[in-house]
Amino acid sequence: MDIKKLCLLALLSGVLQPDTATGEIKRTPVQPARIVWMSDTTGEFIKNPEILMKDFKGQVSVADNSCTVMRSSGNHQAALLVDFGKELHGAIKISSGMRASSRPLRLRVRLGESVSEAMSDVAPYHNPYNATNEHAMRDFEIHEDYLWDGIKRDRLVWLGDLHPEVMTVNNVWGKHDVVRRTLDFAKADTPLPGWMNGFSSYSMWWLLIHRDYYLHHGDLDYLRENRDYILGLVRQLDECVDANGEEKMTGVRFLDWPTSEKPDVIHDGLQSLTYMTMKAARQIAGWLGDKEMSAVADKSLARMDKFEISRTDASQAVSLSLLAGMSKNPDADCRKLIENGIDSFSPFYGYYAVEALAENGYTEKAMEMISDYWGAMIDLGGTTFWEDLNYPDTKNAARIDEIVPPGKYDIHSEGGAYCYVGLRLSLCHGWGAGPTPWLQRYVLGVKPLEPGCRTIEVKPNLGSLSYAKGTVPTPYGPVSVEAHKDPSGKTVVDVKAPKGVKVAR
Repeated sequence: MDIKKLCLLALLSGVLQPDTATGEIKRTPVQPARIVWMSDTTGEFIKNPEILMKDFKGQVSVADNSCTVMRSSGNHQAALLVDFGKELHGAIKISSGMRASSRPLRLRVRLGESVSEAMSDVAPYHNPYNATNEHAMRDFEIHEDYLWDGIKRDRLVWLGDLHPEVMTVNNVWGKHDVVRRTLDFAKADTPLPGWMNGFSSYSMWWLLIHRDYYLHHGDLDYLRENRDYILGLVRQLDECVDANGEEKMTGVRFLDWPTSEKPDVIHDGLQSLTYMTMKAARQIAGWLGDKEMSAVADKSLARMDKFEISRTDASQAVSLSLLAGMSKNPDADCRKLIENGIDSFSPFYGYYAVEALAENGYTEKAMEMISDYWGAMIDLGGTTFWEDLNYPDTKNAARIDEIVPPGKYDIHSEGGAYCYVGLRLSLCHGWGAGPTPWLQRYVLGVKPLEPGCRTIEVKPNLGSLSYAKGTVPTPYGPVSVEAHKDPSGKTVVDVKAPKGVKVAR
């Protein structure tokens, strides 16, 4: 029997209505109130229908495996009718879980103001007694409620991907509600002692995001809202550091895909990432005046200071060691990153490699790497940055916006690896956004020194460029910076900052 299966996490209808405080039109989620009818009540073709009645945030989670299952065969078409409990005008959102097969399914949706209309077939217009598709509005504005890793494929909240994404939002759009919604979703979806997305490293990135978010926006109330979870996470991380200061992280041990089969690199990377996270926790504890959190972080850092990491030469581990301040010889480690080159990059961890170089005085070399690696995506017709780029593949690759000529490499359909082989590879992926905040921070030279950008550093580094110009949002308004080289080669800088922002030069 040909069985087709659909897994629905929930139905969520959005009704448009005015906000009583501002008068602005906003979308309010409405869950189904009851199931009116089902095609099957035996449990053979429809299982767990009650899930559709439960509260749902509208975002699929990798941790949630509870869903309504609908199965159709040649003899039975699974169907159900739900009542939202009120007349409304809006849009309906249906979230589907992962299935064993990637074969696409057809899902029929019928709407109506009555049971009769919702269960009637569309009839020709001249039949006055049947429902039609005439005069129906099917033009809706689409809203993204969370920051997703990639728009084409997963459409999930992955917390490692989120760090470069949030850094980009901070530096381009400033404070945006989508960041808080996403961080809050991740917290609600991961009760401790769970790890976000199942990865210990991704819980650490969540904490690091909160540190960076507060530095940019100075929202102390929001930091306080998350204090209890942050403290619980810090304790949990501390429990995964043994008496010798060595990390023993549980859950999925992961940095990025190119290192996913290299346990020694992952160990070194997690050691440095844990150290970075505990330093960030100590900063957060200082802002909150939280002695308990500070004590846990201090004890963990003291133990880790005694542990000597094995020191693999992989760029991912070396980059994190430099950024954590654990490198015994920063200059030698930077030369190692340069020697490894962009052949070792991923769009995700490449960001931390160029950041580590810039933090240690190798800004011009980092600019070259960005131009070569991320620039290759642009040269090949990309208008967004990709999930993966194996740089050697670019040598004989055709542009992605043209038909592939004979003898040229189809970098999309023939490239990729791991879970992103071939055309599954995402060519619009948030974790590749690192050059955007990097350029703001290290070329335009704008860096927050105090929470909320009360004091910022402005030190442009043009390298081989003749000029740089841009704005960076702050809670007080945008800071504008323009830098150019005069005939003698000296960099001339003009800064315009709003009232409330002190500029350190």
